[in-house]
Amino acid sequence: PQYTFSHTIFVLKPGAEIDQQYAIFYLRWHECMSWLLREMNSNTGVPTLGKGILELLPFSMPPLSQQREIARRIGQAFSTVERLA
Repeated sequence: PQYTFSHTIFVLKPGAEIDQQYAIFYLRWHECMSWLLREMNSNTGVPTLGKGILELLPFSMPPLSQQREIARRIGQAFSTVERLA
C-alpha cells in the first residue's frame, strides 16, 4: 500500500538463472527499495519509475543454488515470525 503506481505497471519475469522467490525478496529488501526511491523521477510532482531506471537496478545475482537457499531461509524466518506472532 505504501508504494502504488497508478498509471504504470511493470511485469518482471525472471529468467531461468533467477529464482522467482529470491527476486521477490530482493525487490522487497529495504536497500533495494531505498535505491528505487532515490532514483525515481519526480520532475512532474508525481514520482515515476521508468523502464530505463528499473533496468539500472543493481541486482545481486549469486549462483542459482545460493539464491534458492537464501529464499528458503528467508521464507523459513518469516514462518517463524508469523508463528510467534
